Amino acid sequence: MEGKQSNHNHNNRIEMSTTSYFTFGQKHQHELSGQTFDKSTVVKITTEEGEPRDVMVKAFGSKWAFEYCEEPPDMDLYPGGIIELDVHQEESETEEAEPETDEVEPETEEAEPETEEGESEAEEPEPEPKPEPEPKKGDQVSPGTAEKLKKKAAKKKDEKPEPVEVRDLPDEPEPATKTEGSVVPVSGDFYLDIETGPLPPERMRAIIPVFDPGSVSLGNRKDPEKIKAHIDAARESHEQDFIDRAALDPKYGMIWGVGRAWTTKGEPEFIVCNDPKVEADVIAETLFHMENALANGWRVVGFNVKGFDLMFIRRRALIHGIPIPRQICSTYRGRLQWHEGVVDLMHEWLGPGQEREYSGNGLDAVCKAVCGFGKKGSGKHFHEQFLNDEKVAIEYAKWDVHCTQALGKSILQADSLAEIRKRAESKMVTEIV
Repeated sequence: MEGKQSNHNHNNRIEMSTTSYFTFGQKHQHELSGQTFDKSTVVKITTEEGEPRDVMVKAFGSKWAFEYCEEPPDMDLYPGGIIELDVHQEESETEEAEPETDEVEPETEEAEPETEEGESEAEEPEPEPKPEPEPKKGDQVSPGTAEKLKKKAAKKKDEKPEPVEVRDLPDEPEPATKTEGSVVPVSGDFYLDIETGPLPPERMRAIIPVFDPGSVSLGNRKDPEKIKAHIDAARESHEQDFIDRAALDPKYGMIWGVGRAWTTKGEPEFIVCNDPKVEADVIAETLFHMENALANGWRVVGFNVKGFDLMFIRRRALIHGIPIPRQICSTYRGRLQWHEGVVDLMHEWLGPGQEREYSGNGLDAVCKAVCGFGKKGSGKHFHEQFLNDEKVAIEYAKWDVHCTQALGKSILQADSLAEIRKRAESKMVTEIV
């Protein structure tokens, strides 16, 4: 908040201005006042009255991503730079574009011209006929009225409903259809699976705890030389221990890549982000896709996605100062609450109240049991594999998303009564003699 002093009518008062910075999503592009606004630019808005967000919505609608209060985001991620929006100019352009509604047309009675003698007065327009009330069920109607009602019903049947706008999803999902004995399915699924690894070595060394020789267990060692050698070995492995655990700890680890897929796009994608600056941009983009998917009735699906992927994303987002949309995650009575559209396939497999029985129920084991095939490696050493052969590591990550997709299609289709009936009719139920 910035304060400035001004004098009006000899009365001193303080006017407070508010500044915010706004970014755009990957597919957002606007042309305004001869300037282009897209994912590479940041909009700066300063208002003396009202909120900058209101000005942003008035100028760009809902086609933008995040708001940063007072301080801009990391500008290394936005090569287009900061464009300051002139609030007064935008308001004047908007007022000129809107038709004036303040002028009141004179009433026809007062403006009625006088008629000369012998000249017939203008005939008054006939009032529009009132629509005939539709007959109720059981009423008797004439043949003519019955024919009109029949034509009206046929015309109403031929009218097509207006299409519903879908915000920035990769492909517009097919409309849901309702079949006998089933519920209306959701529009589509957005599959998510992240790969993690350690932070860059220089950043790791800056944040890991300093080695404490007193914390080393000496056991039964009495010889000073053996004790010194044991402590030196512990000192050497101190950093490596944190590197080995970093893939599971967002304090010392980071997201090396995001695997994703949509039901409307068959092939999985993998976005590499093995650099903290790129990671922040990919996290913001991933949250944007999730928010849009949930807002349009899609599901966000993953395996152990609530226990690992989303928690890791959330904590890395907090480190980068990226806000978590409330549509994805909120807090209720001190506990995190995920949107009801977030589906964890591990929980679906284990069943209600069995979430802690995850031992032996990883993606590889469950996918082999349900789909007949499993993973092609372990994510624990993904960063090492990526450094040795990037192409092989990316193929491994895409296959993980493919396994998640296949498992989701097998597990989530069972909530349709029509699917159960179909299996029964195909003699998949053993006949009891």
